Amino acid sequence: MKRKDKFEDGGMYAKGGEVEWSNEENEKLGKWLLSTKSGKHIISKSKNSEELEKNVRDYAKDYDGIADCYNNIGLNYKEQKQYYQAELYFKKSLDLASRSSQVNEAVVNAWNNLAILYQEQGKPKKALPFFIKVYEYDKKTNTIENFGLSYNNLGVIYVSLKNY
Repeated sequence: MKRKDKFEDGGMYAKGGEVEWSNEENEKLGKWLLSTKSGKHIISKSKNSEELEKNVRDYAKDYDGIADCYNNIGLNYKEQKQYYQAELYFKKSLDLASRSSQVNEAVVNAWNNLAILYQEQGKPKKALPFFIKVYEYDKKTNTIENFGLSYNNLGVIYVSLKNY
């Protein structure tokens, strides 16, 4: 049973290798951490909540960096018209970037690049869900220039699907 007073920082609570989570988002991250050897190591070496959150953030940053590298490799394959390889690397990027507790730029970049890849291959039905995710993220974060681009990309896909 979780005790509210443990969550002064609104996140995770750690003591003696035991972890409790203050909300569903942190619980999702926690379950993922507990399912990996590295994650268990992070939890066991954390002496308190602050240290646990710092260690988790540092660990997640590494994943975002690797995800960006996979994304760039995917872009190189796409430029060479090696679509199968590009898709594999975009999906690897998305898998790693999704391990963060929140949607971040690495996730959105992977969504966008998968959508563009499918669009270039003439697969608008496969591209649509990814363009919708990018659009919703851009709308939520209120980034005007990105929002305009994602709105335009959606329009192009809907035209190719003859969905006026």
